[in-house]
Amino acid sequence: MTDEFVLVSAQETYMESAGSVYTSSFLKWKGIYNKNPIARSLVDAIADAVCASWRTYGKEGRTMATILDSMRGNGKQSFKLIVHNMVKTALIGGDSYAEMVYEDGKLANLKILPSDLVGQHVTDGTIVSYEFRGANTRKIVPEKIFHLAFDPVGATTHGESIFLALNDLFQHYETLMQTGSDIFETYTKPLRIFYVNTDSRTEVQKISASVKDINRTTTGDLFIPKGQIDKVERLGIPAGSTLDPAHWKKQLNADMFMGTRVAENILGIGTQNSEESARMQFAGFRQLIRWLQTWLSESLRWQVFYTEYPQDTPTIKWSFATEAQEEEYERNSRTLAMLSGLDIRPEYKQLIVDKILLRMELIPND
Repeated sequence: MTDEFVLVSAQETYMESAGSVYTSSFLKWKGIYNKNPIARSLVDAIADAVCASWRTYGKEGRTMATILDSMRGNGKQSFKLIVHNMVKTALIGGDSYAEMVYEDGKLANLKILPSDLVGQHVTDGTIVSYEFRGANTRKIVPEKIFHLAFDPVGATTHGESIFLALNDLFQHYETLMQTGSDIFETYTKPLRIFYVNTDSRTEVQKISASVKDINRTTTGDLFIPKGQIDKVERLGIPAGSTLDPAHWKKQLNADMFMGTRVAENILGIGTQNSEESARMQFAGFRQLIRWLQTWLSESLRWQVFYTEYPQDTPTIKWSFATEAQEEEYERNSRTLAMLSGLDIRPEYKQLIVDKILLRMELIPND
């Protein structure tokens, strides 16, 4: 296994036929995450926003929260860290897996499994078992695996890497960074052409050696006999040249952000032409995070919570991390003030008030 940066074809196909086995190419895509700073920031920004504070609801909400709070993952993780890791893994490789560990018949832990060592045994579009290829290969029933599949399409049981559609952009980015480095070096250290007044190879080599030797020191003097060098020209790339890679890099960055719906201002970089432009970009990111939080909540409810409480299955909701806590509190306070003037039935008004107070954590969660 290696984290070496590997660029792959944007065309990946997989047929889930009877008896087929699928294993995600996590390490292949993780190479991009490890080597490309923009790719890393995009994934981290999404995962950070999705996995903010959480709260369970329903008749068994409190007992489920107690179970989640007691989880330690690999021994040094909290429930939030477990889920944050799984969301990042699913974004990078398409799929992430955690084995549900039971003690005395009760759910006690979620233990993350290496995605590249887990195979999905698929029959007629349904996962019939998982195969973990660790020190000892073993099969695990689907009910014992918490599986996050990012952005599955059609009847597939697996997800796709968020980098799949961006792969060509990352390839251009890597090429540009190398080419740009060469161009920048030419900017700062142009090629010099020496016109020497001799046809002797030996004399040319002596002059060349003398110039190279003097270039190795920060200061120095070079004495060349009269008539040996006629003139010296500097060959470089002029500032503002159309070969300047900055414009191409800016376009690549814009396409990467557009492809993931992450606005530059989310990462604290970039500029917008107006406040309205910033709001529109933020709206796209908000929509993405809200949907991913729904995906995460539904996956937890029906894969994990349901196994523990098939009746009165609890729900879980995640707060929107990009909204500051004090801003959310002020927004809810304004809503409460507005409710007092609304002409609606008292029992309905009380239900809305209780829900808002619950969000503000001013009343206990029953």
